Amino acid sequence: MADELSVRVTHRGREYVVRVPADASVADLGIELERATGASVATQKVLGLKLAKFLKGGTLTPSRAEDAALAVNAVPGLCDSIKPYMLMGSAASEVAALDAAAQVDHRVRGFVQEDLRNRRRRRGHVSRTAGGGRSSDVGPPSTATHPYTFLEYRALPVPEFVNPPASAALKLLHRLAADPGILGVMAKHKWTVPLLAEMPPEGKVGVSESCVLGYNVNMGQEIHLRLRTDDMRGFRVYARIRETLLHELTHNVHGPHDINFKRLCSQLNVECREFDWKRNGAGAQKLGGTADESDEETWSEDEAMAATRASSGQALGGGGWVRANLSPAEAAAAAAAARAADAAEREMETMARDALDRADAGMACLCGACGAGPFKLPPPCSTDQDA
Repeated sequence: MADELSVRVTHRGREYVVRVPADASVADLGIELERATGASVATQKVLGLKLAKFLKGGTLTPSRAEDAALAVNAVPGLCDSIKPYMLMGSAASEVAALDAAAQVDHRVRGFVQEDLRNRRRRRGHVSRTAGGGRSSDVGPPSTATHPYTFLEYRALPVPEFVNPPASAALKLLHRLAADPGILGVMAKHKWTVPLLAEMPPEGKVGVSESCVLGYNVNMGQEIHLRLRTDDMRGFRVYARIRETLLHELTHNVHGPHDINFKRLCSQLNVECREFDWKRNGAGAQKLGGTADESDEETWSEDEAMAATRASSGQALGGGGWVRANLSPAEAAAAAAAARAADAAEREMETMARDALDRADAGMACLCGACGAGPFKLPPPCSTDQDA
């Protein structure tokens, strides 16, 4: 109809055509997009509007006052496009769930967490409550000051009894994006990636033939990283996750793991260290954590394995320290929680297989799963070692 405008978008694999009046504003469009896709206006970003030079990074943000006031027909290329634009955004219920998870009281610690906490004290670590003072989540980089960064972040919707929770995974994604080395690399190469997401653990690191650490969809459309340890009870070492992120950023340019890929991957690792050094100075701490990080952020794979060694191999609810330290009622509750955790791990494995199946057609890399055959870890990128 002559008195209507149509806007074509894709959201989470589905295509939508939204119609608005000819005099509609971008704010009006945001409301219609939410009605059609479920993505709340507050989280919406329409990507790929390269003809609209006045938009930062070609991204239209209906919740932003400057963009909301624009007329839809004043945004070049937005209306009646043959090719759909990508809409990024989360449902209000998803945002509320993450907010609720962030407010869960984690002050009552399990035995694994308490053991980790005690060992940190013995190593001389200072807790935040004793004067660390720094927030555990500085938030993602502002696109106003850092136009070359990630635009949206997504953690796995893990069950509420899984610890670290989804809110901690989201903080870790924010930390990676705000890392001075990553920020420097992305700015230098002018890379903007619409989505940085957590992927379910698939296989056991260093053990399984099928072990996926990350993948890149459509050479920079999405990057998914494995954050959690094999047992879902902690996060992998931060430095290793950052190396995987640099590996996947390399796939923004090169698909196969050829000599060009390895050369750029090595270059990015060197640049990342240089940007990190410039930001923090010669006395900066090595990667892997600072004294005042949260428990969730500093759980390395080695620490998680050491902390759970005492209980591994025992029947649920039976023998060992569980029987020695818990009342019968508490032991029964612990056994029920362990069974639930096992069920959650099986669910995560299913999610991992489903995620890989969905991504297989369009992704450039599974970080070790190149080609059509059995997935295997590749040799690491050749990088200069720290002095």
